[in-house]
Amino acid sequence: MEGAGPPDIHDSSGSDQFSDQEDFRGNTPLIDRQPGHARPLLTPHITGHEAAVTYKCKLSTALQVGYQPLRQLLRINAETYQVLRRDAMNLANLHVRLWLEGVYPNAVPPILSETFWHVAFESVAAGGETRVRGGVTGNQIWYLNLRTTYLNHFAPCRTNPQYTNPVVYAPPPLTALQNYVGQKMFSTKAKTNTTLHLLTNMDAFMVRAFNAQLKNMEDDGVHFPKGTAKFARAAVKRIKTNVLFGEHDWWATIGMNGQHPQALQAFYGLFLQQYNAAVQGNAFDNIADNIRTLYPGILRFSGWMLNHCVGDRQDIRKWSLLPIAKHQIGYMPFNNYALYLLTLEAHQLYHLPIPGMLINQHGDVMNASGFRQLTEGVNGHNKDHFWSQIFNFDRVNRHFRRFINNQQHNILLSEKALNFGFETDGVSISFRFIKKRTESYPQSRKEFQFLPREIQALGDEDDLEVWQRGIYHLNKEPQFAHPEVFQGEDRHFDVIGIDPGVRALFTAVGHHEPEDLADVQWRRRNIKTISNGEYQLRSGFTRSRQHELIIREHAGIQQSYDHLTEHPPTVGSSAGFAEYLRNLFMIHNDMHHFNTHYRHRETRERNEASRHMVMDTMADYIVSGRAKIPVQSASKHSRSRRKKVRQRTRDQDVLVNGPVVERAVVIAYGDADLRGTTKTLAPVPVKAFRRYLGKRALVVCTDEYRTSKVCYGCDNTLLDINDQNML
Repeated sequence: MEGAGPPDIHDSSGSDQFSDQEDFRGNTPLIDRQPGHARPLLTPHITGHEAAVTYKCKLSTALQVGYQPLRQLLRINAETYQVLRRDAMNLANLHVRLWLEGVYPNAVPPILSETFWHVAFESVAAGGETRVRGGVTGNQIWYLNLRTTYLNHFAPCRTNPQYTNPVVYAPPPLTALQNYVGQKMFSTKAKTNTTLHLLTNMDAFMVRAFNAQLKNMEDDGVHFPKGTAKFARAAVKRIKTNVLFGEHDWWATIGMNGQHPQALQAFYGLFLQQYNAAVQGNAFDNIADNIRTLYPGILRFSGWMLNHCVGDRQDIRKWSLLPIAKHQIGYMPFNNYALYLLTLEAHQLYHLPIPGMLINQHGDVMNASGFRQLTEGVNGHNKDHFWSQIFNFDRVNRHFRRFINNQQHNILLSEKALNFGFETDGVSISFRFIKKRTESYPQSRKEFQFLPREIQALGDEDDLEVWQRGIYHLNKEPQFAHPEVFQGEDRHFDVIGIDPGVRALFTAVGHHEPEDLADVQWRRRNIKTISNGEYQLRSGFTRSRQHELIIREHAGIQQSYDHLTEHPPTVGSSAGFAEYLRNLFMIHNDMHHFNTHYRHRETRERNEASRHMVMDTMADYIVSGRAKIPVQSASKHSRSRRKKVRQRTRDQDVLVNGPVVERAVVIAYGDADLRGTTKTLAPVPVKAFRRYLGKRALVVCTDEYRTSKVCYGCDNTLLDINDQNML
């Protein structure tokens, strides 16, 4: 029945599967991930904890000489994987919309099941004739419904009867490698992305939907003194806590003055009713714990907001019910068994030699079960030997510990162990490693909230000498260390304050006396700042965007992008999404040819490397006290000239200010809730730059509450003064 809960599906998972939690968080033993079960904080004198890290380089650099032809095969596989991934997610989006419209009232789509996403991945490549496995039987209702969606609704979008050749887009074939990656890695990532999409975006979607209705009322003459957006945020805040419209007169606090139309009160009640039906009485903070049973109601609520609240309004940003894949070529994940399938495919297509360890005693290539037995368990050293025959890890990272066996699992602080996984787009490759980290405190605010209160903060200078790197959040414990630690001329570290911003990426100032700020010359010498425009110029962000538009115009593909913009996937109806699919498949061949033949991936890799170098330079500029290197364009200045300018700048700085003295640094970083993107400005790094600083110094995230109102010296409220000589 339609009101029934999601079906109980067994998700098959093998030993080769990597979870998303492993990808980004690592296996840190510091805290239990569940709230209310935080473990005791470790002392700063521990040997470290395991964490997952990645190292990226060019694919040609990582491959051994005899396996360089794998570059072309990996490039083709990444392109094929991107198409299958995009179509599988589009099929799921279309299927969910049909279910919301009542086409399939007998079963809820199990979108939080890995098996569901694997079947969708197989369907878009194999023409709907999926090979049923993993506990799924061919007569299961959700399986039959998904196949019906593909045959009757998705596949017809790939044809155009008006053309001589009605098939406008032929899907790529499903190889053994693609099928395995779809089963083990795509399904896990799709399930995780769907869960995060439903959980993390729900609050924003509610604000947009409520704001759309307020704008409709504003068009009818209703006046909102402080704007519809602020009223919508206030209303959603009360709805999440199940507050009635007339309770506490909350709407009077945002300028309504007790006057409100009946239509507003009626819509508030309807919105609250729909929300309560979706969450089934659960508190907003507890939705994540019960997402597997609540997701059908959340999907219905999201569809209701998109269709009945937002509708056709063009001034409200719409959203998709499920995640939508990008059109550019992304990264394809690999693990140990996927690499084995890749070597077999390379041997069949390019006649590349099979690693000798994969040849059995009869001279035949080892089968899958034999390969797993050879490389898993106590035979882990064979896995390392297999990977080393294909990749040259001495060129990737010289300082990592070779895998010996499963019993030796201790990693020294200076060592890294291969985690036997990588991602590649055919141009660059990102390897997974495990290393020991020395930070005992979590490095993200979300993980820090799981820690218990009354944390043993740094109390004396000896502790501060140990904690020389990392990020410390003050949102739970307001006092980081005793004040006397930061006082005195004989201290062994410097204190730097940083105020992040959007127009000015950061403004940094070191230890000073209050009267120093009145000295203009002192401010010019000691206050360091980099603007948003300077960061964009140094990183090449603006130039790369302009170059992309020029390439589109030169290739004649810009019209296809504009045509697709007129039919977006952010619609609530199945008919609207099918129209998006028809337009996408009409231009698929041109767009795919453009994305695969132009050097987009090479340009993306170059821009990413440039941004990393810029943030490294900015972090060194703050922590080490070196002079700022003048901006030099790579297209206008040769490499030798840029090198000479950098060296001349450093030499002049040494003559004026003396040599740089390496000292421990503590950075008080303003913990402002800034977004990386602003409507009128280009994107800037907010949390990423803080992590770069944390590699060089101890970063203390400091709350900025009332810092612009209260004097830091006497704690009195500041006065408004108009002076031309202001900081």
